[in-house]
Amino acid sequence: FDVALALLLAGTALTLARRSPLAEIFAAMTGAFLICDAWFDVMTSTGRTTLIVALLEALLVELPLAVTCLWIARNVERVVADARPFLERTGFRSERGRLASPAECD
Repeated sequence: FDVALALLLAGTALTLARRSPLAEIFAAMTGAFLICDAWFDVMTSTGRTTLIVALLEALLVELPLAVTCLWIARNVERVVADARPFLERTGFRSERGRLASPAECD
């Protein structure tokens, strides 16, 4: 599960960096996996120390990152659509369903 989560985090970062339409899907999947991982870690902790560590990790890392991923999934299309006219004026172009930088357009 942790390997899949790491791959999803990397996939989300890569699709965002490439301005791919798949960023929404990867971000939503990553958010769901983070929530499941936080729940699973807390529920399977045994002993006071491991429970405290699992709760702190869930509250300070996994759940905030999940909220960020879900926010990205919900808003990335709108943000790109709002920014597209400004980016096109500076030389960016839409190619194959994604925004290409001026260097990529040459």
